Amino acid sequence: MDIPELDLKAPSFWQAPAPVLAELRERSPVAVTNDGTKVVLRHADVGELLLSGQFENEGASLLARRGFKPGDALYDYRAQALGALNGPDHLRIRALVGKALGAHFVQEIRQIVQRRLVAILGPLLGEDIDAVGAVANRVPLEVIGEYLGIAESDRQMVDHLVREGQARAFGREVSPATVDRANTIFSQLLAFVGDQVRHRRMRPRNDLLTRLLEASDETRKLSQDEVIVLFLNLFIGAVESTASAISAGLLLLARHPALHQTLHATSSIAAFIEENLRLYPPNTLIANKVAKQDLEFCGLRFAAGEPVIVPIPSPNRDPRAFEHPDEVDLRRPPTRHFTFSLGQHFCLGQALARTQLQGFFEVIAQHVRHVQLLEERIEWEPYSAITRMRSLRLRLHA
Repeated sequence: MDIPELDLKAPSFWQAPAPVLAELRERSPVAVTNDGTKVVLRHADVGELLLSGQFENEGASLLARRGFKPGDALYDYRAQALGALNGPDHLRIRALVGKALGAHFVQEIRQIVQRRLVAILGPLLGEDIDAVGAVANRVPLEVIGEYLGIAESDRQMVDHLVREGQARAFGREVSPATVDRANTIFSQLLAFVGDQVRHRRMRPRNDLLTRLLEASDETRKLSQDEVIVLFLNLFIGAVESTASAISAGLLLLARHPALHQTLHATSSIAAFIEENLRLYPPNTLIANKVAKQDLEFCGLRFAAGEPVIVPIPSPNRDPRAFEHPDEVDLRRPPTRHFTFSLGQHFCLGQALARTQLQGFFEVIAQHVRHVQLLEERIEWEPYSAITRMRSLRLRLHA
């Protein structure tokens, strides 16, 4: 088999991954990266990979390859994070979190989104803004901060530490100094959340952290360290990923004015959100899957523990699964995209993310007549675990 190469080191790939992946996907169902990691490209094969049970999520060995070791704050955090667990521990924690994130509690977040966004939008309407900083980053930080029970005075500090720590640990170059700084950052974050846990035990509130502690206390199935890691995990996922999806959605509305009018006229916001997530997944790569044993998949041999990558825009835009895959189609028949993965590690926070986006774009449809794009060229952060625009110059017309 002639296997093409996916160059993840090329800055151009990160600016426009979809056309690069489309060309590779039509040549071959698989590719290989510069460092030899195997890549699966087509929708049907990705579905099988995620559901077959032949691959599992990689634990902390991803960080071990970057110079982190047991006892390091980030290594120990990652080793207990839900996305790194498999088997009974994974199922146990998912069940408890599912209880704390029940449908009734998730719906609370829509009201928080709408109240916060209406207050933020007022002074911005009619102004030239960078929507990434003024809206997309700000709204989910305020919303999830309130939902999780983080004081307003602490939210920016936590967000800044999370962004710096993630960028350092998962960036392109990791030196010993990078490892030291990332560990310092995650030590601060874990200590901060530990203080929050102690305060909630003394003075419970109507927030998610209190519900996690209550779920844990009722069943005695979550340790305090697991609660701390889980809380931080939820904060990281709910802020950066949602900010990415908000930015992409505003860009779609700016580039497709008729689409915005459709949102005004119909109840098609849910379909718009799914197309937005399909076309611009907040995570460009699923890169933490490894073979459970020696096996063959898609004609490739994998050794036990060997990693595989799924570049999500590739199966999400596969014409074998989606007609006219690069277009926004609000009448598209429901076909599963992989933005929230699939199988045992289907994103536990996906209902939280979708509800935040639903609330956000309901307010945009009600209060904004037209989203005007002021700068056509969009720059994306290269080599980032989260799909992130550097800026988005807009004018929101009331």
